[in-house]
Amino acid sequence: MEKTQTPSDECLVSKFRRGDKNAFIILLQRHTLYIKKTIRKYTADREEASDLFQEISIHLYNKLRVSYKEWGMYAAWQCVVIHHFLHDYDRKKKMKYSLMEVETLKDDVIDDSLSPKEKEQKLDALMSFFEELPQDYIYLLELKFWRKMSYQEVADFTGINRSTVVQRIRNAYSRLRKKMQNIGYDDGST
Repeated sequence: MEKTQTPSDECLVSKFRRGDKNAFIILLQRHTLYIKKTIRKYTADREEASDLFQEISIHLYNKLRVSYKEWGMYAAWQCVVIHHFLHDYDRKKKMKYSLMEVETLKDDVIDDSLSPKEKEQKLDALMSFFEELPQDYIYLLELKFWRKMSYQEVADFTGINRSTVVQRIRNAYSRLRKKMQNIGYDDGST
């Protein structure tokens, strides 16, 4: 009795790029568990997870057709594509959170003794300095404050040690505080 060999990922990729759409379906089925596990680290919301799975599937389909280089490392390539997609998705989401949280931010960090115009100027300065932080600091702050994750959840999500997460967030605060003090806001609120 002859055993049927399961085609490798790379073989399926080659078939797909030659026009066999079923090869992509097999690849997707083969890696669905990993994709869903990665998404679950990102969100606990089932509806958002389902939407993300669909978007990632389409994204992988398009990227595989256009930009995949056949080096024999499909699983690693897929991992990078998914993480980049989720990071970009998170960045876009940040813009929504930024707009939604501005009023809360004003109330939390802007001194009531300031006039409305001064409050707006202080907030604008703070947001400008925030955007100047290194990308990894911005990302950690977004996870901690806009997505309301604990330090441990941020550490688990990013794969960074918890103490490193805490230290980087403290460094980000320190940088923001110094920049605000340099332009005359010495009340310690950032």
